[in-house]
Amino acid sequence: MLDYKISVIVNPEGQARDFGHKVHNSIQDRVVEFGGREEDVELNRLEVQYFPDGEFLPRITGNCRRRNCVYIHDSNLHPGVWFTQLDFVNDALKGSSIHEKLICIPYFDFSRQDNPQRSREPTSAKDVAKIINDSHTKGLTMDVHNDTIRGFFDIPFFSLPIFPTLHEYLEKNYPKILENLVVVGADQTALKRNKNRKHINRYGYDIAIIDKDRKITGDLGESLGVLGADRIPGKDVLLLDDMGATGGSLIDGSKAVKNAGAREVYAWVTHGLFTEGYEKIKDHFDIIFIGNTIKQPLVPGEGIRITKYALKGFPEEIRSQLPNKEYVFLSDILRLQPPYRDFKLPDNVKTISLEDRYGDAIFRICTDQSLSEIID
Repeated sequence: MLDYKISVIVNPEGQARDFGHKVHNSIQDRVVEFGGREEDVELNRLEVQYFPDGEFLPRITGNCRRRNCVYIHDSNLHPGVWFTQLDFVNDALKGSSIHEKLICIPYFDFSRQDNPQRSREPTSAKDVAKIINDSHTKGLTMDVHNDTIRGFFDIPFFSLPIFPTLHEYLEKNYPKILENLVVVGADQTALKRNKNRKHINRYGYDIAIIDKDRKITGDLGESLGVLGADRIPGKDVLLLDDMGATGGSLIDGSKAVKNAGAREVYAWVTHGLFTEGYEKIKDHFDIIFIGNTIKQPLVPGEGIRITKYALKGFPEEIRSQLPNKEYVFLSDILRLQPPYRDFKLPDNVKTISLEDRYGDAIFRICTDQSLSEIID
């Protein structure tokens, strides 16, 4: 069935290793299902050598010649390292006689920087697109922050919608949530993004939107209006957002829909950054559902800044050894013994695995099948 083998490139030492391995397995299962062989889908190692001065050198260890190479980029990296490693690996792929090069970016760093707001600011998302255009034939991400980002690319670049996957998960695991549901966008772009509104309408749910611009009196949560508030009283609300950086917008949205008469409030976040940890937000929702494009449970990425909220989850013997500052870096914790790896998510925070959705899309791309069935 396959004209060319598929080589899935993953850093086995990175925090995305489990994600990458599961994507590889998902592609492999589909190849076998359609008459191929397991060995037609290879797992290729990306090794990263670090030097004493902080420089690093990535190297793809396996053969890439005449293969469809799929690079799973680690979204847990510090944004600066994320960008640099992306550029270096892309350059390494250029000279490898590859048939097709597909970049898979679980979470697209710098996607919020798609439109400069002040003089002398860069369009950082466009710079990311440039280095991808230079080295790859196709690109793939999920629930990208702004659909217009795809206009920066000279290659086919796909952003998978999230709502069909979320709905399938809820239908299987939490069907009662769907019985009395209103889907609320965390802002006015949340439902436009990646055809979310189209998919929500297909399932027949009412829609409302948090209006961050329409102010009324009261505290911060109450100062947000809700467009479509008349649909909320007595209903369960699913607050939808593509990413949670600190969780502030989610908290404000939760207050707004509760003021509008919501019965139970749930949240969905595709990319769970939560740089201030979960303690800040967990009590505002009945359940918070998070995608696993960024490793959970975690305060993610070497060098990522961690706030005092996140440190509450760590034992006192760890916290007492950290600098007495409002912010510390994860590297400070990595130098200590690693009981932080046993840090657990709050009981009402649930992760949803997205590897199979990526595996399906990559299989379709590598076998020249249409993506319309899973995007439209």
